[in-house]
Amino acid sequence: MTPNKSKDKNPFKGLASFEIQDASLYHGNENIKLSLLRQLSYTNFVSLLGVKGSGLTSLLNAKIIPTLQEGFIIKGIKDWKIASLYPGINPIRSLASALAQVNFIRSTPNDKVDPGLIEKFEKILTHHKYGIIEILEEHKLIANCNILLNIDRLDDLFHLKRKGEDSLELDIFLTRLEEIINQSVYPISTIVSMRSKRSYDLASYFPGRSTFIESVNKNQVNLPIFSIADLMSSIDFFESKGYMTFDTDVKDHISVSVSYTHLTLPTNREV
Repeated sequence: MTPNKSKDKNPFKGLASFEIQDASLYHGNENIKLSLLRQLSYTNFVSLLGVKGSGLTSLLNAKIIPTLQEGFIIKGIKDWKIASLYPGINPIRSLASALAQVNFIRSTPNDKVDPGLIEKFEKILTHHKYGIIEILEEHKLIANCNILLNIDRLDDLFHLKRKGEDSLELDIFLTRLEEIINQSVYPISTIVSMRSKRSYDLASYFPGRSTFIESVNKNQVNLPIFSIADLMSSIDFFESKGYMTFDTDVKDHISVSVSYTHLTLPTNREV
């Protein structure tokens, strides 16, 4: 196994997730990408599910978002503005921060951005029905542009609910999401990602949220477990890009070792 030192960029992310700028290094899951984008063309909400460590964040960052930014057309519109967030322990604050990001809120590179937008947006989202739409309309972000809310690690909401903290903020966050899901006038789409097993807990954790639960269950795309075929294909990909050369004996050893030891690969997708 010989690394190619002529390559300046290290293609191996270790346990870190792929970022948008790593799109050229991401390999595989082409069918999952096509399935997700096809579903996004039909509905304004998609839930991406997978086991822990299966690479949900990496798929979104390095496969889905770059494809949208390259001009994926939905309803005749090819331009996209994307607000990405982790709900965390303050989901409304996280949503406000995502909507206030410079690259999202600016219409042109020279636009000045109010440093107090996060606080302003947080108040709107907390107190105003259809607060997301109000923000987008006020800043003229919807004209000739698709909007994507990319909500990663939706599992955060389960932890928040279990602790019984900030239940009002959690309810408001889900209400704002349902408002977006229920409307079809504005070109606003939402992708949420979460662990597969959490989809079975939705009804018990969030009773009364039928729109949200039905949307998650009805519009699922499942990211499969990383397989031996995926592993060997990734090795071939890195070789084709010149990042590293593997001796044939080494590749055979990897394939046989994984097969005979029944190595569990989901948590090793990035590795």
